[in-house]
Amino acid sequence: MKTSFEALRIRRESAFTVNQLIEKVFPLFAPRGEELWGEGWRPTYIYPKSGEAEEGMVFVTGQSSEEHVIWRMLVYDRPHGRVKYSRISPSSRYGEVEVECRTDAAGTKVKVTYEFTALSEAGNTFIREFTEEKYRVMIGEWKTAIEQYFLRAKSG
Repeated sequence: MKTSFEALRIRRESAFTVNQLIEKVFPLFAPRGEELWGEGWRPTYIYPKSGEAEEGMVFVTGQSSEEHVIWRMLVYDRPHGRVKYSRISPSSRYGEVEVECRTDAAGTKVKVTYEFTALSEAGNTFIREFTEEKYRVMIGEWKTAIEQYFLRAKSG
């Protein structure tokens, strides 16, 4: 059976700097680390059950009313500050998320890349609405949340 569905694909990239050492910043991009700053980020760890960051780990998010997403850690390269995930929203899209941390004069530069391929018309709609501006706002919110985490950690 032939279908008229044609998948769209999009890639977005943005960077920000956090005034902290890379040794403190990079662990925040493992799933357990993101629990410290990501509002509403509460994964269910499938493998390993402990949620310990390792290549091949699998976890899910959005089990309640949010979008259900299945994640797999493809790369966890702590010495080089790089982590990469695949993520599948079964009714909508497949994606990859990569975070690269590099030491710079102001602390740690964090580059975040998202790539999505639609699996359905709902995925195409998501991709059409995932504009550069929307992406910049999202990554700006990451920066703010991470900075607030460090402020809380400093005062606590």
